[in-house]
Amino acid sequence: MGFPIGVVTAIAAPTSIKVDSEGDGGHAAAALMPNRNDAGLAAAELPLAFEKHVLESGTIDTVGILDLHPRAVNSIPSKAYVR
Repeated sequence: MGFPIGVVTAIAAPTSIKVDSEGDGGHAAAALMPNRNDAGLAAAELPLAFEKHVLESGTIDTVGILDLHPRAVNSIPSKAYVR
């Protein structure tokens, strides 16, 4: 019948991942480094782990948001959001 066909060689399958972290916030000067439970540091590990995975698997990834709360330079983040 002569119908043209196409061959799929790649697909896009976007996935959205949301990760919320909680820690113990407070004033940065009030807690020694070994005693901190910093939600920001935990959240910062995720984009690095994602990058390692995509480099090894040949896939693509983007972390567009890394949001820490409270947003103050002298505070230990009590909450962190990765999107």
